[in-house]
Amino acid sequence: MPLLLRDIPLDISADEKTLRDEVARIIGIEAVRIKNLRVVRRSIDARKKSRIRRIYTVEFSCDNESGLLRESECEGLEKATAIPGIILPTMTTKHHVLVVGMGPAGLFAAKSLVESGVQVTLVDRGRPVEKRVRDVEDFWTLGTLDPVSNVQFGEGGAGTFSDGKLTTRLNHPRRQAVLESLVEFGAPHEILVDARPHVGTDRLRKVVIRFRQYLISKGVDVRFETCLTGLDMLRDKVTGGIFDESHLIRCDALILAPGHSARDTYRMLDRSGVRLEPKGFAVGVRVEHPASLINSIQYGKFANRLPAADYALRYNDDDTGRGVYSFCMCPGGEVINAASEQDGLVVNGMSRTSRSGQYSNSALVVSVRPEDWGGTKLGGLHLQQYWERRAFSTAALMASSASTEQ
Repeated sequence: MPLLLRDIPLDISADEKTLRDEVARIIGIEAVRIKNLRVVRRSIDARKKSRIRRIYTVEFSCDNESGLLRESECEGLEKATAIPGIILPTMTTKHHVLVVGMGPAGLFAAKSLVESGVQVTLVDRGRPVEKRVRDVEDFWTLGTLDPVSNVQFGEGGAGTFSDGKLTTRLNHPRRQAVLESLVEFGAPHEILVDARPHVGTDRLRKVVIRFRQYLISKGVDVRFETCLTGLDMLRDKVTGGIFDESHLIRCDALILAPGHSARDTYRMLDRSGVRLEPKGFAVGVRVEHPASLINSIQYGKFANRLPAADYALRYNDDDTGRGVYSFCMCPGGEVINAASEQDGLVVNGMSRTSRSGQYSNSALVVSVRPEDWGGTKLGGLHLQQYWERRAFSTAALMASSASTEQ
């Protein structure tokens, strides 16, 4: 079993090729004994602005590994633990599963199911990426919002027009499998080792297309512009989905993976008697800064030698327990209009793969709880919609005032 060494510092100016020599120095052996060295994790430590360093975790093999573990005084040296592979069960009988929604959850659900031998129909109310990109660009340039094809609805979900960050607070073995699948479909290999991986909206669109092509090659029935409007039930069991008010697709099981703005879907579920529980979320605004300012604050004199910097802010009120925090920080990106309904205004942050834009932005949000809207099942949707419409009317009023002044 290979060995693992954590927290190896290298100066920013150091070549990554010197890692083997540094590993040998830290554990006290000759560099020639180290074989098959590979980087497992890479991050930037910018806590000391006068000496910013890259921090590595590496895996390698060596002769007499057991003896080295016993004799070495290096605290960061340990035996590498193999990440268990994902073994999908094989279905012996043919089941048909209907997956609604083509965001990350829906896409990966369809992938796992079809690889297990399940018959899968994957549907989304929106359009494929190729058409969706044109619809969104028309919205941004002409102001013509398409309610079924926009930043929130369509293949890839809202993340298709975002920074493409790949983050989770879960330390789960399937996390690596997800990243490897994305690399297989065209994401950069760096996401397997970077502590804060991202793909970028320009490259993510290509990844989503290849993901779809793979699903189709495996036999998944992919359908666009198909909106779930009802459930077909038999003795409290879902036996199918009703689409566009009239078309029935029968199934043995139904997986729902809608986006947060699919309000009509949640209302339909409530009418259908599905048990719903209110859940807290966060709401706020986007704050934009010159990227050079954030880079300078985070990296000091090394600002021009490192990728666009990010940051994270958090404050928690001790009396109320309510938190205010930054979310979805987009280095070198842009703030975009992400509305999905007429007379509503929503914004999001988006970055390209290079993160080379002149500005950086972040959401600054506050947590809201069910008690803030009376604890009703769908009250969170009403609160969300209320503020989106207030934002739209305020923006329209400001635009009208500016036009009058000119």
